[in-house]
Amino acid sequence: MSSDEEGGEEDLFKIVISRDSTVGKSNLLSRYARKEFNPHSNATIGIEFQT
Repeated sequence: MSSDEEGGEEDLFKIVISRDSTVGKSNLLSRYARKEFNPHSNATIGIEFQT
């Protein structure tokens, strides 16, 4: 049996979100990765990573 058949391997995706400032990129990422949304979040300065 291969590792795919045993369920030992997962797909890995790397996504880059780029757009103008203050449009909600970090909240979009947070909503997708952690199922959270904060309408009162502060602006992100720099880069944000999530797994």
